[in-house]
Amino acid sequence: MIASAAAEAAVAAARRHCAWLVGLQLRAARSYSSSAAEVLLHEYEQGRPPQVVPFQIGEEEARRRFLAWQSGAARLGPSGLLPPKGGGWHMRAALLPFWMFDVRARLEYAGSVGTADRQGGPLAWREVGWKELPERQYSWQQEQMLRVYASYKYRRDYAQVSNSTWALKHLQPLPEADARAGYHLSTPLVGPAPLPADLDPPAMRQAIAWEFVLRGIREAEQEAARQRLLAATGATAARDVRVRLHVLEHRAQLAFLPAFHLTYCHGEALNAHGERVPARYEALIGGTGEGGVAGTRHFSPRRASGGVLLAALGATAAASPLLGLDPWSLVNVETGFALLTASWLAGLAARMLPFWLHTAAEGRRLRASDLEFEEVARLGLGPLDTGTEEQEVLRSAAEWRRWEGMGSDPWREAKRQLWAEELFEAQQRRRVQRDQLRERLTAERARQQEEERREERRAQRWGRSSHHHFRRAGHHGDTSFSGGVRGGGRRDHLGFYHLLGLEAGQEGGGQVSQEDIKRAFRRAALRWHPDKQEVTDERGKRLAREKFQAICTAYDVLSHPEKRHAYDRGEVVDM
Repeated sequence: MIASAAAEAAVAAARRHCAWLVGLQLRAARSYSSSAAEVLLHEYEQGRPPQVVPFQIGEEEARRRFLAWQSGAARLGPSGLLPPKGGGWHMRAALLPFWMFDVRARLEYAGSVGTADRQGGPLAWREVGWKELPERQYSWQQEQMLRVYASYKYRRDYAQVSNSTWALKHLQPLPEADARAGYHLSTPLVGPAPLPADLDPPAMRQAIAWEFVLRGIREAEQEAARQRLLAATGATAARDVRVRLHVLEHRAQLAFLPAFHLTYCHGEALNAHGERVPARYEALIGGTGEGGVAGTRHFSPRRASGGVLLAALGATAAASPLLGLDPWSLVNVETGFALLTASWLAGLAARMLPFWLHTAAEGRRLRASDLEFEEVARLGLGPLDTGTEEQEVLRSAAEWRRWEGMGSDPWREAKRQLWAEELFEAQQRRRVQRDQLRERLTAERARQQEEERREERRAQRWGRSSHHHFRRAGHHGDTSFSGGVRGGGRRDHLGFYHLLGLEAGQEGGGQVSQEDIKRAFRRAALRWHPDKQEVTDERGKRLAREKFQAICTAYDVLSHPEKRHAYDRGEVVDM
């Protein structure tokens, strides 16, 4: 009976999950289709007609370019990958949307430089204050980072094959009739290889693309500032380089760049049921004269095995006279077995190489992302922390880089779009909450200052009150006080002790030690870590993340002696 009820509950939960996924895809599809023509027509209304680059090559040239890219310099590409008569592959001409920005901004930079002495000792570091640069103009016509792929349909690194400066020299206005249709060009564009193409709509909102542009400018200027510091000071190294970007003006332009989307089958793979099915891949080929190719490289096991075997035989034949040996004396069973083993291992490596390359790339992205988030976690940011603009920039950049690279194979369009929208909304909400918190803290400081002035006037006229004397003595006269449980002021006015589960210590009248705080933080972190939660709905996950961030903020304050004493006095702590 119990097992039957549990099975029915599991089936019902699975059905609800499937219904949620279907609803998610339908909502994404509806927003994708309904906004395409609206975005294009809005650009026309604003006096910025969308631009488009015509195709410079045809499908046959794109196929030849892809096969040449697969073969590479070593000519190890598999034969028969895209047979001329079709079969197992399909190519689609598409115009990929890009948001292109012009930016006018002012920059400041600062950092630390290190100089080594003549004896080769440790570097002597010194801080270089903020320096302002003249106003600068950034144009999408010269800077690739100002051209952002404006869709979630394909992997972002794949879409860059059509993002070349040479292609932008052939821009022409998109016909308004095609903009109203929003999906397919009714007439081929004028160009060297005119052909009809699908118009991929710009599903990414302009504000999200702007986040990528800001990140690209900051990273480029940070490296340039590092070089300026080294050149100006003659130092050996530079660290902690910081950049402030003050945007004065920016404009956006929508453009469509040509590309061929290729889907094909190669080899076999296991599906969810453990069955062998044809493995499907996709690639993008730039539709211009200088367009590149992006996709998964394949290697022929037969060619790799034959190449190793021929190379070994050639090396043996060439080295035998130098060693004074007869080449025929090396022809025996042992030599043949060694050559066959090496040939078999080469074929196995060729078959597994795409998987190894993908695993290594994902590992590098994961390590880089973890290092960034460790840096963010070290800042101690949370919902009760105002932080600085530089800290918020670092945190947002780390989040967008993880969104861009993590789990990119296979690429799921609807899932990636939902993730981007939620991430953007969370960052905007976080900025609003930070501004509101900063206003509350400013008002609280003003209230405290006014209270102190009022108390001083009262003391000058009537003398110190017992409450004021008790509050002062409880914290300044008793230097052994460790906080959180005794004294005047406003006890736990932001709920930091409560977040760490230290209410019992307060009620008992004892003192809370640093070891108590460390143990309480470890318990609370394990309890509220987002990866430890069993909730499946998005609201529950969001609450768990906010709870965990609040716990980290509380620990950052209470584990720091000076911040903790200020907090226990009821003061607003700069976190």
